[in-house]
Amino acid sequence: MMKKYKNAAGLTGLGVQKIALFVALLFFGWSTALFGQTVTVGSVTSATTATESGKQKAVFALSTGGVCEVIPYAPDLIRVKFDWGGIESHEDVAIAKPLDQWPAFSATFTDGAVYTIETDELIVHVTKSPSLKIDFIDKTQSGQYLLRDKRMEYDTGYDPYNDTSFQLLKNSNNIAAWYRVRVVKESPTNESYFGLGEVPFQLNRRGQVVQGWNSDAFYWNQDKNPMYMTMPFMYGVQAATSTQPGFTYGVFWNNPARPNFMFQKERPYGGAQRDQLTTVSDQFSFEATEGYIDYFFFGGGDDHTPAQVLSRYSELTGLPALPPRWAMGHHLSRWTYTEDQMRNVVATARAQGYPLDAIYFDIDYMDSDPHIVPPGGTFDDNEYRGNNDMRQLTFQDDPNNANYWFKDGVGLINDLHTNNIKAVPLIEAWLASADPLWSEANNASHLIKDNNGNSAIAWVFFGDVSFIDFTNSSTQSWWKTKQKNYLNTYAFDGIWNDLNEQADERDTVAQSQPIPLNGLYSADGRYGSSTSDYRRQQIYLKNTYNVYQASNTYATLAEQYPNRRPFVLSRAGWPGIQRYAFNWSGDNVNESAGSGYGQVPSLRVGLSTMISGQVYFGHDLGGFLGDVSSASMARWAQWCSLMPFFRNHSGKWDQMREPWLYANAAQIKSAIEMRYALMPYLYSLAYRASQTGLPLNNPMFFSFPDDPQTHQASSDTDFMVGPFLMASPVYQTGATQRSSYLPSGTDWYYWYGDGFHGGGTTVTKSTPIDVMPMYVTEGAIIPMGPVMEYANEYQAEQLIIHAWPGDETTTFTLYEDDGESFDYESGEYAITPLTNTTSAGVWTFTIGAKQGTYDHGHTSYMVARHAIDAPTTVQLGGAPADPYPSLTALEAEDTGYYYDSADRILYVKTDETEQAVTITATDSSANQITIYYITDFAERIHYDAGIDGSWTAFPGELLYSSVYPGVKAVTIPATSVEFAFTDDGTNWENNGGSNYTISSSGTYTIDPVSGTIMSGEPKSFTIYYLPPAGWTSVKMHYQANGGDWTAFPGVTMTTSSLDPEYVELSVYANELTQVAFTDNGTNWENNSGSNYALTLPGTYTLDSTDNSVVSGTPGGIRLYYETSWSTPYIHYNADGAGWTTTPGVQMQSTALSNFKYIEINAQSLECAFNDGNGTWDSNNGSNYTITQPGLYTVGFGGNLLPDYNPIRIEIYYDSDFTPQTHIHYNVDNKGWTTLPGELMVEDANFPGYAYLAIEGTSVEFAFTDDGTNWENNAGSNYTISAPGKYSIDAATHSVSSGYPAVTIYYATTWSQANIHYNADSAGWTALPGATMANSSVPGYKVITLDATAVEFVFNNGSGTWDNGSGSNYTVSAKGIYTVDNGVLTLGAP
Repeated sequence: MMKKYKNAAGLTGLGVQKIALFVALLFFGWSTALFGQTVTVGSVTSATTATESGKQKAVFALSTGGVCEVIPYAPDLIRVKFDWGGIESHEDVAIAKPLDQWPAFSATFTDGAVYTIETDELIVHVTKSPSLKIDFIDKTQSGQYLLRDKRMEYDTGYDPYNDTSFQLLKNSNNIAAWYRVRVVKESPTNESYFGLGEVPFQLNRRGQVVQGWNSDAFYWNQDKNPMYMTMPFMYGVQAATSTQPGFTYGVFWNNPARPNFMFQKERPYGGAQRDQLTTVSDQFSFEATEGYIDYFFFGGGDDHTPAQVLSRYSELTGLPALPPRWAMGHHLSRWTYTEDQMRNVVATARAQGYPLDAIYFDIDYMDSDPHIVPPGGTFDDNEYRGNNDMRQLTFQDDPNNANYWFKDGVGLINDLHTNNIKAVPLIEAWLASADPLWSEANNASHLIKDNNGNSAIAWVFFGDVSFIDFTNSSTQSWWKTKQKNYLNTYAFDGIWNDLNEQADERDTVAQSQPIPLNGLYSADGRYGSSTSDYRRQQIYLKNTYNVYQASNTYATLAEQYPNRRPFVLSRAGWPGIQRYAFNWSGDNVNESAGSGYGQVPSLRVGLSTMISGQVYFGHDLGGFLGDVSSASMARWAQWCSLMPFFRNHSGKWDQMREPWLYANAAQIKSAIEMRYALMPYLYSLAYRASQTGLPLNNPMFFSFPDDPQTHQASSDTDFMVGPFLMASPVYQTGATQRSSYLPSGTDWYYWYGDGFHGGGTTVTKSTPIDVMPMYVTEGAIIPMGPVMEYANEYQAEQLIIHAWPGDETTTFTLYEDDGESFDYESGEYAITPLTNTTSAGVWTFTIGAKQGTYDHGHTSYMVARHAIDAPTTVQLGGAPADPYPSLTALEAEDTGYYYDSADRILYVKTDETEQAVTITATDSSANQITIYYITDFAERIHYDAGIDGSWTAFPGELLYSSVYPGVKAVTIPATSVEFAFTDDGTNWENNGGSNYTISSSGTYTIDPVSGTIMSGEPKSFTIYYLPPAGWTSVKMHYQANGGDWTAFPGVTMTTSSLDPEYVELSVYANELTQVAFTDNGTNWENNSGSNYALTLPGTYTLDSTDNSVVSGTPGGIRLYYETSWSTPYIHYNADGAGWTTTPGVQMQSTALSNFKYIEINAQSLECAFNDGNGTWDSNNGSNYTITQPGLYTVGFGGNLLPDYNPIRIEIYYDSDFTPQTHIHYNVDNKGWTTLPGELMVEDANFPGYAYLAIEGTSVEFAFTDDGTNWENNAGSNYTISAPGKYSIDAATHSVSSGYPAVTIYYATTWSQANIHYNADSAGWTALPGATMANSSVPGYKVITLDATAVEFVFNNGSGTWDNGSGSNYTVSAKGIYTVDNGVLTLGAP
């Protein structure tokens, strides 16, 4: 059947059922000519099978006309196509592996009341009547539905060509007015959604609307959509429950005509914008403005995992190309470096030892009249547009032209190469209309045309341009030849394709002249000469344009440098881009622009894109736009150094961004060096990506889909680097600590010091400026190498392989090659399999035999096994290894080992023989049993080790306090034991009279309530429960681990500190088999008679009103605001539902007069504050934005601080206890901490003082070392009755309000700084005074003085003084002060 296609004038559809009733209800001023009538795909009138490319498919004719095809590509991959006028070919640029290239597999097609297609992994049900529906069912696990249809529909009357929502999407987030085709799917309430590429929203797409229309998203923020890339590939994820296993599926919507996904949203007929959509909780849909229905369903293999979904998707759309190693190094760029600046940058990097692999030539190098804008200056794009001086493939270099920024391009590139730095120029997809190349291209039909056949002219900020038509084979050849000729003169190493969305809009609709939606491409004549065939029009090909260009650029480099891997950087993307190019997040903005900008949106964009098929992604370090503080730049560098693409790039009007220009240069350099040290790990992950499509970075759900907490927004700012390493970026400037949720499914070790943490827990770490918290999974294997000046500087003689303990065997493939050529494709690579196992105290690590012919240059490996007790034996290849007294001594030998008892690390060195070698080490844990006992009474354990009648002396050995509150522990040197617990021999717990028995070494947890013995360390549940109205007390009656129930009527729950409407309780268990709630045993709430069941340890919120069980804490935003206003109001927009009526809602008073408080039941919030009389705090006009539930404070100079409660008591104590101090306390009469209390830490600003912050308004407390020695205010305990800072003097037992001392920071370039002072009028120090110490802040000295009032001056010890311009410096109260450039301010630098 021939189909007629719509053009700007109208549309005729053949075979479409006529609708008599025309609904005239229209919205928002759109023309009535814009809409037709939606048709739901009807019933099946016939079902047949056919063969396509040697594969069988099902073909369904439909009562409403048209055809639907269901085509199995693989056992877990199904394609669905529908078109109302018959299915025809179209551009399939995303598909790298067409149907005829897939191997044969078993599939059966059965026609019945429900048509069934069955493979080894999936069952597809096609419902025939009353309308066609296609459901996908698991076949390998429990037979559950993976994805179910609601309907498919289309509207042949919709006119996208006159849809004004297409206008200026650069500055707008509007969605299309309507759709041509649409698929609606069922959405279970417990299903989460992820993916869809470059989207800055919360990673879980539930409740979101995500469209794709590649746009120049200049200055984008957390609300921007669309952006530069369109990746219509999504995941549906359900975590495991007690009744069914978890699963993940994928959908690729293969229609590039402005695809749109709507999760739990629906628009009324006649169209609506985002804020006018209705909520439909049980559905999601995907649609497009033109074309037909074409989607792929991915079942995710036997286990239905995210990794298997992505691997299959990558097989379909193309595996990422293995990049040259230098592409993964540190890159520097700017819009635009001059030649002099570029030479200076390179010289400085090499002189100061900053690793650097590449430098970039931005657009001004092709401008004959470049526009210099000094940092902090202003930029008018009319300077570009008015001159139209851009010339593609032209290096504007001339030593005799004063206007040119470059004098000798060839010489500059040669000098970069001499310094082992790659040169990457910007080469765009357009030609300026004044460029002589434009006329050549126009005459040869190499440019995209308007619908009248003329070369389309688009307006961009630097002039009038036409875009090259890369769908034309002759154009591809022409442009490749032009680029190669250019590279013959200027030997650039890679190519940067920018503005290839295409960027064709300016700041207003009036200024814009984009390529028209009916603009025409050649497509090599595949669709004839029709001007109305959408398959060759801009509306259908705009989003895919970047793939055509990137493939041409890749081919150019591959032909120019035949045995060098190309490097292409593209701003735009569509599925398939990963075959040719890296991508980055474009013109991102740092946090200087407000809370809607900065690191979190960039994090989300990157993580989403990397699981959407483009594994090579990065960001302009520090944000392309806006000046970035030194501390913020350090934080950006820390997490960006773990991303695949690591480039520092900024706009010409902003500060210079080279890392050595910042006060925190040392921390930035450390982050860069960390990346290079991790290069063996990262490059091996790049190889894995080239084989499997798996990304180098992924969000937490991707690795731990069965932990529902990873589906929450709180996990968006953590990410995995490969299978083993987790990073927790410090994204709030000035944050001194960072809380991280560590998913269940594995245990974890802290990167700094190997501290152990159980999975399914939240941990908080201190974050001085040089620390970004990182964790590794149990069993982790991370190879590292030396820090190099550039990625391919030399072959390392030794690699160090870090390994951690784990209950399961783990593996990692170390991959190496020359990092540059394609020789690896013919076997010149080195693959070394690494295997790590710990079992019953025996650690086994195998370095497998090298595979491949590449000589990697290593002569040895150093394996560092972390978190291990002193070994009793160490063997290499079955023979005892020689011990050495230090790591230095070991390094000098060929083989052997050294045990670092302080850090609990075993270092084992072995030769590289290219043959397999196995290391084994045995520690005492191989013959010991560690027991954790959940108890509120027991002090001792009475046991028979070996179960041979040799019981301990009555009443047994003492238990010791563990790191788990309410849990005692003991380690017994035996492989079997019988035991019971007691206080002092009076009261006993002996498993109901049978005693407990363990028959093998290992770690166990005993739960006396259920009488069960659980393998491993304690795991816990925290339950928040909203009780029925009227209950004045609540008890939780439960059965843990399938054992006994708690004593009737259960365990008392306490009022939650998070939300007083909830009660809470934490219990230790591996699972809560059954749970019910009661007031006092009279009234019960038990999930409508079924009881609740929780299978995975973690935090859960249960609601009696609807029996819902949700992972995480109670929802809502809890907000404190610092103000001097007596009655402040908050004016807010919660969850995008609309603003409150001005002035808003009055905030509540708190225990601190300068802080007010409010709770808002919302997931996200935009807000401003006012005094009710017209005075506003709107965050300098940007409003305050909160993107996820939790606790926040706005204060301390207008900063938005997450997880910070200002109602706190901060205690400084000049402790004499060693080596540590605990504080045992009862806050707000809620009960005492578990002995010995909470560990205090030393405050870096006040050395010698132990510090702890306790949230609350009053506290009673005492101090101890570990519970042995106590200081309790001479027996009376200490008490504090109001929030604030307090200092405790142990000698006098005095409690003083405020800081404990005076700490002074001094900014200076002196190598030595002395402070000459008079403290508390006690007299001046002897000259030259006390020597100040180097602080943790580069460029500052520091000293702490035990005083209240101090007068002081500084000197360098050689006669140079700083005395505050003759007035001396003075402080009159204890606290933290900074002197910088003669100015004394309160606070640390």
